[in-house]
Amino acid sequence: MKYMRLLFLVLVFAFVFAEQKIYATYSVVALQQSTLVLQASGVVETIFVDVGDCVQQGALLLMLRDREQKAQVAIARAQMQALQAKHAFAQLQSERYEKSASVIDSNTMDKIRFETQSLASELARAQSALLLQEELLDNLTLKAPFAGVITKKSTEIGNGVIALNSPLFELQSNAKKLIIEFDSSHFGKVAAGDVFFYAPNQSLAITKVYPSIDSGSRKAKAEAFAPDLPLVSGAFGDGFIEKRAP
Repeated sequence: MKYMRLLFLVLVFAFVFAEQKIYATYSVVALQQSTLVLQASGVVETIFVDVGDCVQQGALLLMLRDREQKAQVAIARAQMQALQAKHAFAQLQSERYEKSASVIDSNTMDKIRFETQSLASELARAQSALLLQEELLDNLTLKAPFAGVITKKSTEIGNGVIALNSPLFELQSNAKKLIIEFDSSHFGKVAAGDVFFYAPNQSLAITKVYPSIDSGSRKAKAEAFAPDLPLVSGAFGDGFIEKRAP
């Protein structure tokens, strides 16, 4: 009788333990990954990085030929500076006349004020034109939108670039995540905070459970954030999900 009771307890324990573990597969993907393009068209003049290079956010990756656009910036800046000088002179002159307004006829004062206001409007337009030309110049350079590693280069010096339509690089962040898939029969049983073991003594906390079953694979999915995971993007394997203790 004692033997049967012991066997029953072992079977119950095994069943409960099995219920707490859910078999799953995983693949490693970068937390951020992007195909980088430029907002401007032109010809590639300089490339600063290659495949495998680690870059910081804001690092310069590529530059198109910019001599013509630099000339446009210089012209716009010169026009703005000329108007700044004219407006400053008109402003001083207007202030001097305002002090003597009592002895100057109203038509003359109105004309002076109108000319000063007109120069102020022209100066504002010139400042906006300079900002636009500087923005167009900045669009000729490609900078890293986030820190990571260059995984693909799709252009060379001398190649033509079409705005928003020419892939130049692929960038992946160093931080990664696991995409975890498990049988749909367990959908609703897995929750954020449960633990995924991708190796016997290595685990990560599940950070997100997808709200629906994948229509292609018929699998339920979850994610585990892994900022320092020693696995490269594209790696895959299997493991098990263990329910968090209530």
